Amino acid sequence: MKIQASISGYGMAPATVYSFYEAESDILLVSKETAFRADRFSDAILIGGVGLAERDSLFTDLDFMDAIEEFFIRSNGKTLMIDDKAARCDPRQKLEPDGMSDFGKRLYRVSPDITCGQVAVLATALYVKKALGIGSAMEIQDWFLDVGQGGFVTI
Repeated sequence: MKIQASISGYGMAPATVYSFYEAESDILLVSKETAFRADRFSDAILIGGVGLAERDSLFTDLDFMDAIEEFFIRSNGKTLMIDDKAARCDPRQKLEPDGMSDFGKRLYRVSPDITCGQVAVLATALYVKKALGIGSAMEIQDWFLDVGQGGFVTI
């Protein structure tokens, strides 16, 4: 799956980051950062903020903690790779652990000079998590449909 995250409104200039997610290996490869592009490249999934009208997925400030958590899960699990052409998009140096929430979830302090490219990487990691969740829900729905129609189901 090709992914294009076009982000504006954070540090430095707006930016677009291109990534590729390979489902079989569960690898997310962040491949390249370029100047901001509002139009969709090829058949990529388009992630953006409220200013991007033609987006497939919305990323807002409310998504930051979930995006950071998913970024670290993928980074620590070796399922996120950042190509040399996108090395300056790695948000790791702009994120600092900041305790735990009342619900036991890790909190992070985000540097005020985080770049749009770094936010794009966070948005991409969160999008992949959400897309996988939707895929799993669809598989369960298909299973229930088979059961409801009298089909054979193995457990």
